[in-house]
Amino acid sequence: MRMLDFASFLVWAIPLSAGDAPKVGYIDCSSGDQHRLTAVFSNPCSAQPVENLGCGDRVEVLGREGPWLKLASSDGGERYIGATSVSQKKNRFVAFDFPVPVGPYVPDCSAFRPKTGKVLGG
Repeated sequence: MRMLDFASFLVWAIPLSAGDAPKVGYIDCSSGDQHRLTAVFSNPCSAQPVENLGCGDRVEVLGREGPWLKLASSDGGERYIGATSVSQKKNRFVAFDFPVPVGPYVPDCSAFRPKTGKVLGG
């Protein structure tokens, strides 16, 4: 497998301005399935969800990164969820008004990969 350097990744992150407060959103219920759970991930590179949110759950949206919305987590960190899973309105789906990135989204997952290499003894 060929390793790509940092410069070969194209990442789109659209954070809120420093003066902006997090935007309030709700887990979308427009599918009609009130019992459906929506997966939340620790980072855009993770395949394993760290939690699930239910229809209508309130979230704080910090920004957008490609197809993901960055959410504030209860422990003060960040979590990621698909941008189409969160609505501005609780009763009907209204997408967040973050600009849609142009071009492909390729997350920089280098920070989440295990470090490999040899430790040289002295």
